[in-house]
Amino acid sequence: QLMPKTGKLIARLINRPMKRTSELLNPDRNIQLGSAYLRRMYDKNQHNPVLATASYNAGPHRVKGWLPEQEMSADIWIENIPFDETRKYTSNVLSYAAVFDYQRKQKIKPLSDRMPAVQAKTP
Repeated sequence: QLMPKTGKLIARLINRPMKRTSELLNPDRNIQLGSAYLRRMYDKNQHNPVLATASYNAGPHRVKGWLPEQEMSADIWIENIPFDETRKYTSNVLSYAAVFDYQRKQKIKPLSDRMPAVQAKTP
């Protein structure tokens, strides 16, 4: 799910402009835009899936403000996210990834391997 303003922005960035915000109700369109947005968050956040997930939920500007002064393990960083919803969302998404591995009969990637350290904010 995307906010209408975010959906319009991402649609323009991928050269697939939205004519109406109701397009977000179309599952295929929502997946297309949501995937592009998640990729953008990943690229803009140290290529770190933890930061990308939190940014997808809370917004990139908020997450940028939550970056630590020095490198921090991802599990500690997640527990210090000030928004309860984003903290739970980030934790759940990463945890469910292992469940999806199992359901797809893939090798289960340990949670620790999905959580690279969060690098310090840059000045």
